[in-house]
Amino acid sequence: MLLMCHVAHILLFVVAIVVAIGFAIVVVIGFATRARGRCRRLAGTDSRRMVREPNGYATGMTITAPDLNTTVPRSGRERLGAYTWLARLADKARAEQAGTGGEYTAYCGLSTGFLDRAGVSIDAFRKLIHDGASDADLVRYFDEHVDAGHRDAANTYVLEDMKFHLDKQDAEEGR
Repeated sequence: MLLMCHVAHILLFVVAIVVAIGFAIVVVIGFATRARGRCRRLAGTDSRRMVREPNGYATGMTITAPDLNTTVPRSGRERLGAYTWLARLADKARAEQAGTGGEYTAYCGLSTGFLDRAGVSIDAFRKLIHDGASDADLVRYFDEHVDAGHRDAANTYVLEDMKFHLDKQDAEEGR
């Protein structure tokens, strides 16, 4: 009877080890697959040119892109020109293009809501980022293409309608 109890414990231990090894393999394969997926999204970009700088940014485009695997994008409350959310969207879109977006989604619901209310299409914004627009270039484009009413609607959407989401993001990112 005692022998059967020991055999059962040993068998349980072996099963636990096999499950742990299987889980580790799934995690490693998952990370490798995600990394490959990000590289494939870099249409027309030679990812080998990307160089990691000590400050967490990757260079190789006209403008530097943050590495959102190791840092966070700017707060959605931070203004770029007269526009809230624009700085955060720029960080996420640049990082996505560079393949350093981490768990962030550039064109999430809040981003698309901001762009819709500003009257700027996702395709137009994506082209600006692809062409290497700096923060100043983005402000200039928005100032030229977004009237005061659309700007106010976009800012109100972000700061008031989506306040709960901004609060949550800022708390998660340590602000």
